[in-house]
Amino acid sequence: MSPSSSSKTDAGEVAEAAQGEIQFRYAYNIGAAQLNEFNDKMRLFKTIKDVRIEVFCVGQECPYEEEFDGLDFSSCMQVAAFVDGNVVGICRIRKALPFVKLERIAVLEKYRKFGYGNKIVAFAIKLAETEPVFKNLILALHSQSYVKGWYKKFGFEIFGDEFEECGIPHFVMVKWPEFTKPFEFERLLINNPSPSGYPALYKPGPHDCNHPAMIKKIREKLNNQERPYILPNVVIESMALAKYFRGNLLFIMFSDVLKQLREDDYILTEGSEKMHEALVTKLSHKINGHYSTVSDSWRYFYTCSQTLKILALYRQEKYLEALTVCDDALMKGGDFDDGSIANCAYDIQINRLPPAEYIDSSRLASRYVPERLPHNRFLTVPVLERPSIDTFCHYVVSGKPAVIRGEIERMPATSKWTFDFLHAVLSHRRLPIEYGAYTEDSFSQKVKTFHEFLWECVEAEKSDSTVFPGYLAQHRLLDQVPQLAGDVPTPDYCYCDAENEERVEKNVFVGHGGTISPMHHDPRNNFFCQIRGRKFFRLVAPEFKEKIYLHKDPLSKNSSQIDLEKPDYQKFPLFRDVTVEDVVLEPGDALFIPKGYFHYVTAIDPSISVSMWFGAKKKFIPDPELTLSKRNSSASLEDMDVEEEEPKKKRESYV
Repeated sequence: MSPSSSSKTDAGEVAEAAQGEIQFRYAYNIGAAQLNEFNDKMRLFKTIKDVRIEVFCVGQECPYEEEFDGLDFSSCMQVAAFVDGNVVGICRIRKALPFVKLERIAVLEKYRKFGYGNKIVAFAIKLAETEPVFKNLILALHSQSYVKGWYKKFGFEIFGDEFEECGIPHFVMVKWPEFTKPFEFERLLINNPSPSGYPALYKPGPHDCNHPAMIKKIREKLNNQERPYILPNVVIESMALAKYFRGNLLFIMFSDVLKQLREDDYILTEGSEKMHEALVTKLSHKINGHYSTVSDSWRYFYTCSQTLKILALYRQEKYLEALTVCDDALMKGGDFDDGSIANCAYDIQINRLPPAEYIDSSRLASRYVPERLPHNRFLTVPVLERPSIDTFCHYVVSGKPAVIRGEIERMPATSKWTFDFLHAVLSHRRLPIEYGAYTEDSFSQKVKTFHEFLWECVEAEKSDSTVFPGYLAQHRLLDQVPQLAGDVPTPDYCYCDAENEERVEKNVFVGHGGTISPMHHDPRNNFFCQIRGRKFFRLVAPEFKEKIYLHKDPLSKNSSQIDLEKPDYQKFPLFRDVTVEDVVLEPGDALFIPKGYFHYVTAIDPSISVSMWFGAKKKFIPDPELTLSKRNSSASLEDMDVEEEEPKKKRESYV
């Protein structure tokens, strides 16, 4: 009988399997054996016990009470290897949540150097990876230091520092998993104290792999590896969610779907899928409003609910659909503190899906630089070559704009972020694309993949094209795809404001030559970084606010009605008295735009930019107790539907 075919994993009969000359006998949960199984199981355990006494208690002088730790009769699989009817070696496979541990691996002295140890470990690994009682657990062991190199041959890696066990130097070694389905990290909560009046549970030592401190380190290790092996842990998140919504009908629906999902091995049945759709629809209505008016708890609830769908789709290897739901959760709800949804999405994009069809971004064209206005006075914006912090602070305090040169060109993004690079890492990712000026009634937003967006930009360059290209504007892309954040580090200049808050808010802009943002002002200081291509800015000081004819619509009241390239002086006569400041921002340049300073922006070339808001605190401060990450959804996505466009939707700000 092969280990994968054994169905006796709960107090079943002693099972057997053969590998060449070796015969394996193994049994699970000996302490729960039925009467008709008891004798066979105890005979097997007595054989194993004799080997352990000879190898560990006598040979290595391990105290008897430490060797026989009281953990042999439950949640354990005892394995013995026989050759010609004689026992040659043993192993214990123990469930030590959230791990399955290989323990008590031993070969009798006279049978060593025949390769039996290799076969025993290989067989034990196969059992640990295939037996249903051990599914989805990380494989670990405590290796004596002198054989650590031997265990490395089986895929184990050292984790942590050397420690002593029974007076012998050991290392924790872990076989890092390659999961194709969710890993249930709710098992991290197992080490709770026993209820009053009950005997104490086994308490892992500080060097045990399942000690809470070690689990935390291993989780961090897994989460920081190149591929995120930890998928979102919706069970633990649901426990935090219960703090806010216990007893709420929607939370009861959520709990029912979660329970059914786990019982059905992370497959959504027809009934649970319908309930999930109803739940997400109701939560969509709850978060459908301006970002600052929606409680973080509802966005967190939305993310938790969409995670149920992510896990089910990932489990079925429907990766493109899972990625769509990941991006929906990230944009509308936000990520968890461990970044697991963003990590899952990035892994799907890079490792699970084929590359998108190539798009020749070199076909993207440029436009002319706008001409000077004939009836307005001009000022020149000063250019500062890598100014000192003190010099830059002078401009922040005085509220005057300045071009910063020589600083941003050192950012990795300025050499790395091309349209081809972004297409490679974002092609299947869904993003909010704007169409038209946000001050116009025809303005709309659509959620599209970056591949679709870039194709439209290139297709629109054809002379006979009827395609109208969009604009990825003011999007918190670095929150949605945090793997890109390291390419855009925050300059020290953004921390010089006396009113600065901890978070510098970064937004990304990607578009063809000719994209336009009407004249407006931002609610915070803006350190605007030009990564690729050129952009033209026309600036107007706040003192001219009454002469630039702001919109009366509350949603556009920070924006001017005037066409800043071809102003209608008859319709807007006071604009003649306005002083303007023109700037062409080159790749690698940054423009400091003081809070409240009006600016009109158009891309001269196909352009990639990053704005960094710093300074005065935002009006809305999230609930600090929520486990929802600071990575929250974009301000431009409060009402956005994944499929439908939204005419007459207006943004509150911005370049």
